[in-house]
Amino acid sequence: MGPGKICAPNATMDARVGGAYVFPMQRPDGLITTARGVIKEIVPNRKLRLTWAWDDPDGKTSDVSEVTLEFHPTAAGTRLVLRHAGLTDPKIREQHTRGWNGCTDSLENVSRRQVLPLRVSGGGGLVRDQAPSPPRDP
Repeated sequence: MGPGKICAPNATMDARVGGAYVFPMQRPDGLITTARGVIKEIVPNRKLRLTWAWDDPDGKTSDVSEVTLEFHPTAAGTRLVLRHAGLTDPKIREQHTRGWNGCTDSLENVSRRQVLPLRVSGGGGLVRDQAPSPPRDP
């Protein structure tokens, strides 16, 4: 599930602390960009924290940042808080804002929940809160 029409059908993840993941994301034009990292923390049903880096076209890995997903139960479902820390370049931060907004928009299409936009937090990171939508009338 990627932003817009980007998909990652060959994504892999060793879902344990210290495990690696590789997310090759394919755009509709066929271009593939790959994000990869290591899982730093798992709290079942509550939190996932991992490193994040892009493979550069020359095969090197970009600067490493950190993504944290927190899941908070609510009366209507689950609230998702996404933080992406360590993005010091404003241009890169804006690109990630668009990417994460696109990913959570895709999640919204699947879950039919209200999604709020990303905001910049202190420390050069991004924060996105996803709150459940109010119940729909039948």
